[in-house]
Amino acid sequence: MLEGVRPAYINSNSEALDRKQREKLVVILVGLPARGKSYISHRLVNYLNWYGIHCRLFNVGAFRRQKMAEDATKGSRADFFNKDNRDAAQKREELAAEVLDQLLDWLVNGEILTWRGGNLAIFDATNTTRERRKRVIERCLKEKGIQCIFVESICNDAKVVEANLAEKVRLSPDFKGMDFHTAMKDLKTRIANYEAVYEELDEAETDSTGKSISFIKVINLSSKVIANNVHGGIARSVLTFLMNLHIVQRPIFLVRAPNADERLRMDWSRLRFPDSSKLTRGLNDGGREVADRLGVLLEEQVQEFYMRQHKQKLEKVKVVRDLCQVKLLDIQEDINSTIHRRGTSALNMVDIGACHGMTLAELYDSMSKDAIRQFLVSPYTAKVPGGESLRDVVNRLEPFVVDRIERQRSPVVVVSHLSTLQVLYQYFVGTSSKTPFWKLHIPHGR
Repeated sequence: MLEGVRPAYINSNSEALDRKQREKLVVILVGLPARGKSYISHRLVNYLNWYGIHCRLFNVGAFRRQKMAEDATKGSRADFFNKDNRDAAQKREELAAEVLDQLLDWLVNGEILTWRGGNLAIFDATNTTRERRKRVIERCLKEKGIQCIFVESICNDAKVVEANLAEKVRLSPDFKGMDFHTAMKDLKTRIANYEAVYEELDEAETDSTGKSISFIKVINLSSKVIANNVHGGIARSVLTFLMNLHIVQRPIFLVRAPNADERLRMDWSRLRFPDSSKLTRGLNDGGREVADRLGVLLEEQVQEFYMRQHKQKLEKVKVVRDLCQVKLLDIQEDINSTIHRRGTSALNMVDIGACHGMTLAELYDSMSKDAIRQFLVSPYTAKVPGGESLRDVVNRLEPFVVDRIERQRSPVVVVSHLSTLQVLYQYFVGTSSKTPFWKLHIPHGR
């Protein structure tokens, strides 16, 4: 077993994830248009699906456009969102109720092909009034075992709001074919209609049982976060992620360990598994050359990015590496003091247990038919004797992703083994954790 990957550690996280996968949670978004709700919802879906929480987004606006496709202008212009337009208001409520029914059906009964119910569903709508939110809660609580939590996105940064408005006008199908200024005026009128009835979340708001509702307020995308009555494993994971979420742009580099020894590469396109006992031997001449070049390249690219974005040189770059690759600190020797270096066992290579040094044919010969069948049926949880499953790896990487990557405002350089980087890469490209990670290509420096 590799350093830092203890059986108790893996089992503890796996048990926690098992509990979360038995939960059913509805995340109900609240907020005015162009305040970051869609950004939050898409980031949550990406993170939770990678983490192994079956998650899906249900967007009322997209459903409205689909249902009213024959007369798109009727359902997308500002007047449709005016509180005094009673016919439109009734239509909006009907559409929202229909989407909510679809959401709960998926959460409880699952998808047609798999019949597997979901763990978390996001109800993406403005939900700006207490009356609407009360109806949503009452409908959800009719289903057994369903929990609800509201996530309200508030943005009072005028520059950010203006940029969001421009992006919404440019990308939203509601404004297709309209010139920019006309579309911007229509969108601002729509928002004014919402503002006229908008009621922010607070502790006084209760559900049908008289209990204060569960909610998370995200102000200016995590510059301030307020939580009320947040309970349950998935809800706490959502809260932790939102507390670390931000919109600061910075580069993130995933760097394969620059060791030129072919035996140390866990490349799944090859037939032989690496021998982890050799991983602490450090860099040979080829690896040293790669490390030297890499240090210079990273310094140049990071400083160039900061000059372009912030008109100043960067003070700190965070470099994290696995603990097994002791000599990987050599990568950073040619980079100046702007580097902040840290090592973590979370980045250790995927533990392949008894398979170290074996060929793929030898592995198959050593496994029973039931064990091979398990890999085909459930590749996410299957593991070789004494090794880690993909779920184990995601479990130990999840705190690292939230704390060492998402929370950081500065560029981050992650130096690790190919197998670990492939699992991390799944997160960044939005691939489900159940997708075989070894199919993701990460080039090796030459």
